[in-house]
Amino acid sequence: MVVVFGTVKDFSTAKKIDAVTVTVFKNGGKLVEVPSNASGKYEVNLDYGAEYKLLLAKKGYVSKNIVIDTRNIPEEDRSGGHGMNIDFTLMADMPGVDFSVLLEPFGKAKFDPAAATISWDIEYTSRMRDAQARC
Repeated sequence: MVVVFGTVKDFSTAKKIDAVTVTVFKNGGKLVEVPSNASGKYEVNLDYGAEYKLLLAKKGYVSKNIVIDTRNIPEEDRSGGHGMNIDFTLMADMPGVDFSVLLEPFGKAKFDPAAATISWDIEYTSRMRDAQARC
């Protein structure tokens, strides 16, 4: 199992945001919705052998999503599970600003056999960070 947890904060103020809906999609189908708590914290459990999308949304904020691929993880690397601490910042929705870049996943992670862990595609994330900065 891959335990994904973290804190959701406001991009501008860095204040923790409660009641953010974290929707988990497994292989394209909606699996579960989990709200962030009063201190902005959330936690979801992902099984091995699937591609997941985590979509974070709250009224008044621009939604953001990431993709975590738990396929292709060898059985010997699964024992003990994996943990991923993923903190998010959400931007306040502003009329007239094109946030369409955030419809794409902000980050993509998959198993890296060389490191024997789930790793981020750093090049992809850098491109998305630059695109978000242009909003």
